Amino acid sequence: MINRILQNDQINVENEYAILKFVLSWIKHQTDKIAITDLLKNVRLSLILESALEETLENPLVKKDRNCVEYIKDVIKNSKTEQTRAFETEDVMVVMWSSSYIPGLHLACFSFVNNSWYQLPGLPTHSTGGSYGSCSNDSDIYICGGSGNPTAFHRFNFPSNKWQKLGPIELKYGRADHAMVIKNDNLYILGGSQDRIVVWPYVDKYNITENSWNRMGSLSIAVSNPSCAIFNESIIVFGGNKSFCEFSSAIQMYDLTTNSCSSFSKLPIMCSFSGLVMNEDVAYIVGPKGDVVLYDHGKDPVVLGSVHKQTMFGFGTAFYNGKVFVIGGSSDRMESTEARSFDVVSKTTSMTNRNMKVPAKKESNQYFMIIHNIRKSLLILENLYKD
Repeated sequence: MINRILQNDQINVENEYAILKFVLSWIKHQTDKIAITDLLKNVRLSLILESALEETLENPLVKKDRNCVEYIKDVIKNSKTEQTRAFETEDVMVVMWSSSYIPGLHLACFSFVNNSWYQLPGLPTHSTGGSYGSCSNDSDIYICGGSGNPTAFHRFNFPSNKWQKLGPIELKYGRADHAMVIKNDNLYILGGSQDRIVVWPYVDKYNITENSWNRMGSLSIAVSNPSCAIFNESIIVFGGNKSFCEFSSAIQMYDLTTNSCSSFSKLPIMCSFSGLVMNEDVAYIVGPKGDVVLYDHGKDPVVLGSVHKQTMFGFGTAFYNGKVFVIGGSSDRMESTEARSFDVVSKTTSMTNRNMKVPAKKESNQYFMIIHNIRKSLLILENLYKD
């Protein structure tokens, strides 16, 4: 009888602690021996405050039942573990990918500790088309534009583990084949095109707090598909396409204080569709042919080595533990979901373990990667990638 009452989800009580007190009071008035632990398994003890459970351990009925004492102590211990885990974090490799041909934007992370991929929320119906722009800060990933949806604008927030639609933005700010970067409260879009034919020089700014767009200035050389990074109060823009199949090796500096731009140096390679990662104040640029270029601001850029041999586009890059990681990419002949790494000290390349192969389906030809610190509570069995 008592078990049926406790198993009734419609029972009307103030909280779970009230049920616990009722059970203990009921046991106290029974003449037959009662298996307290069996009854308590029908009470959701994990919803009761730790202080109340500690007080329950002092109840005479509980104290004389060793099994019951151990059961309640285990609940307290597990509750502490879950609470701690909810605030624990871990550095993971976050990868976002999509296809130029089919809808869907996918997000996952790789745990270096667990050697496994975990799903994060995606945008299953969003169609980016080709060459969307992405960038990130400590709390968010921003994605903007693409040939299939040039005015689309979304943000993924890590603390809430949710996407937010920020667009559509005004048509003059929408584009594809552009670069994006964040400094403080401002997001910048540089270069690109809207029709994938005419290349634009424009530099546009989105203020995150005010949710407003403004055209700030222009690049010295109009380029699409460049890479860029923040150095002090400037955005350094590397390479890009000046027109279809005309690549640039120029390094441009856009001054954020004066909104002026100058071309001041050159890369040792012709570079477009490149990946860029930062490690402290140094940038590593990975070109389509696999060249890894070191850029230390104020010094001439240097080729360190190569991370792959064949020409690849659309790959993602991230820096972790002294290595530049490169995932995915496509060419006229093939698509890859493999992960490769380049050690910047030994200047050697290696394939990563098989588990790091990104769980992307065929025709996933655009990748964005970062190393990010996320809650360990997301790295659970239910979120293991099963595709």
